[in-house]
Amino acid sequence: MKGSIFIFLFLIPALVLSANLTPTEKRRIEYEATEALKTIISLWKDGKFEELYEYGNRAKQTSISKESFVRRMQKKSWGLASSWEAIQNVEGDVVSSRSVYVRAKIGYKRKTGGDTRFVTETFKMSLEGGRWRTDLSKFLAGPK
Repeated sequence: MKGSIFIFLFLIPALVLSANLTPTEKRRIEYEATEALKTIISLWKDGKFEELYEYGNRAKQTSISKESFVRRMQKKSWGLASSWEAIQNVEGDVVSSRSVYVRAKIGYKRKTGGDTRFVTETFKMSLEGGRWRTDLSKFLAGPK
């Protein structure tokens, strides 16, 4: 029953919104959202946490201050793997002109060394204030 409600309330409206976009519009939107995620991962890898914070969605920014976010990111015991391992196999699924699910294989590595751990993650990207943003809590949680 819950599955049916989910499909009715979320999936069907998303399909309708996505169906109104031309293939060219979908490709442009997918490109912009996936490039934004690549920028986000690059900022994370480079330790530019203040800039990374600006890519957080507004809902998450209201629940965590920039200073707290930066401090928590700096204290993490793990980070991203070397350049080519950090993000791979990036794919977008356009829901609407303002919402894209981006799936990517992310390479994590302990700051003390060790093997790279790859996890395929999905990031919900939302266009807010002219910028593609995502949920900051994904970066604060450890790799699953």
